[in-house]
Amino acid sequence: MDLSKEIPKFTFTRPDPNLNENRVPRSIETSLLQQLILSRRRYLAAIDDEITVTTSLTEELQGEIVELEAKMDEKRSMLALLNNALAASNENRHKVLKDIMSLSNVIPVARRLPDEVLVQIFSYAVEMEEAERRSLALEWRSYSLGRVPLTIAGVCRRWRYMVLGMPEMWRFVNVVSWEDDSARMPPALEMWCRYGDPEIREISIDGWRKHHHSPLPAILQATKTRNRSILSRIEVSCIDDYTDFNNDWPFVYPLAKETVLISHGTQGICDFFIPLVTRAEKLILSGVKPWWSEAIWDSLVDLTIVGIPNTRLPALRASEILEMMTMIPSLKRLDMQWDQQRSEGAEPKGGMPTLIHGELKSLACPFESIETYISPFQEAIICPALETITLKTLPFVTPPMMRGWTTFFNNVTPYPLQKLVLPSIQTDSIDHLLALFRLLSSLSHLDLTGPAVDQLIQRLTADTTASHFVHLSSLKVVDVKNANLTDATLEQFVKSRRSSAAAAKGILRVEKVSVYECPSLSPAGWRVVQRLLE
Repeated sequence: MDLSKEIPKFTFTRPDPNLNENRVPRSIETSLLQQLILSRRRYLAAIDDEITVTTSLTEELQGEIVELEAKMDEKRSMLALLNNALAASNENRHKVLKDIMSLSNVIPVARRLPDEVLVQIFSYAVEMEEAERRSLALEWRSYSLGRVPLTIAGVCRRWRYMVLGMPEMWRFVNVVSWEDDSARMPPALEMWCRYGDPEIREISIDGWRKHHHSPLPAILQATKTRNRSILSRIEVSCIDDYTDFNNDWPFVYPLAKETVLISHGTQGICDFFIPLVTRAEKLILSGVKPWWSEAIWDSLVDLTIVGIPNTRLPALRASEILEMMTMIPSLKRLDMQWDQQRSEGAEPKGGMPTLIHGELKSLACPFESIETYISPFQEAIICPALETITLKTLPFVTPPMMRGWTTFFNNVTPYPLQKLVLPSIQTDSIDHLLALFRLLSSLSHLDLTGPAVDQLIQRLTADTTASHFVHLSSLKVVDVKNANLTDATLEQFVKSRRSSAAAAKGILRVEKVSVYECPSLSPAGWRVVQRLLE
């Protein structure tokens, strides 16, 4: 083997020109080179640290990914179990629904109908003529006799008796006049009293004359042993003979919270019922004068006395009203309305005792009644809680009326009267109303109605020196069909109220002015008023 071929051959080569041949670099150049090398080494160390941190984060993320994959596998297992449970529940539901349908098919069709259909079945299944049907003794509140269901006009008696046995359908009983002169009861009412299971909440008795057979004893006999505590309203109207109430009425009267006695001129029925309903919370008398027993009415909060023309019953005297309010210390709302009549007899001389009624908050009466019952005792009754006065009528105002109301409002002014409701306002009464407004600086709600509302608002707008309506926050204009109440009129009124309030009190006290049900205002007008309120 020839080793000479493997021996490298060394030849002479020139050094690299960059080495400047054999010249040794100066010390300053060497220092600069070393600093450059050190800087690059530091940068290399920083890169190594970044690589280390990135590697660590990558390993952590990979670990989290592994854990999340394990959790996802666990969730997938749980989801599979829930899907299996849901499938089993759906299967069980289908079986139960099938059982329900099978059991429902066994129940008669009459037991599966809505209540309103059953009421119609009961009404039109009664064997009577159409004229008799119109005066049916039992009537569901939302049921109309004008619609006859064609498919259920001829049902059997079993369906009828089944309807009679549903107490939730017969909670509102209306007993109307039965025109038959015989002693028998209406067929429908007779069946209801015999087979029904009522839970009566309201009873209305209307139009039973002396020669008619009153069904009230039978009704009370059917209800006196069943849930009497739910009775909340009794209404008696147009009854001449009330002798049959003597034995049965005590089963009912202590439980009625609202009692309406509308006797239409029969004073005896009112004298009989009023002493028996002393636990009522609301009482309405129409066409009768109240007769008050010596018992104190602790529960009555709302009393309305309505007069009916041609009943030969005069309006209440001031002394009678004073006695009435003495018997009702809890009264909060008193509404007296009747046609224009003078009081019966003269008031006792020497004045009447002062009565402080601390609960009365609302008083409603005709404007012209100031001469009838307000003036004689306007200084005898003090109502510190009175907040609302509603005037039912506003005729041509006479000077005596104006003087009476001025005195009355002068006495009311120290109390927090907040709301005044005025009826149909005419042009002739505007000056008198402006004079009354100056006495009511505490008003916050004002309701106006009538064809002259626009003129009244214009006068109020022009009266910039008055200090009234400083606290006004709500203006309600109702049923102004003939008034020329324009958008500009309302805009000027709102602006004037703001300026007058600021001038009177130093700050703007008008919070909101609301105008409702005014057909003469355009949609743009409502937007104008809304902008003024913002």
